[in-house]
Amino acid sequence: ADNAAHIIAIELLCAAQGIELRRPLRSSPLIEQALATIRAQSAFLHEDRSLARDIRQLAGWLSEGGLRLAGRAAGPNS
Repeated sequence: ADNAAHIIAIELLCAAQGIELRRPLRSSPLIEQALATIRAQSAFLHEDRSLARDIRQLAGWLSEGGLRLAGRAAGPNS
């Protein structure tokens, strides 16, 4: 489960970076909310830096059920 959380954290960071590189385009409200949650854990990469701390922090959030809780906060019709 720990490895899976780290892999998903890496995938979420890549997705967040990709979405923001496509600005000013916007995504659905649910995706934008997820992006904001991810960015609360890890800032946009303006230049090369180690992501070890960001990955650990996001993986910990995922392991504690963060993704499930974020989905519930978005509402049943999201």
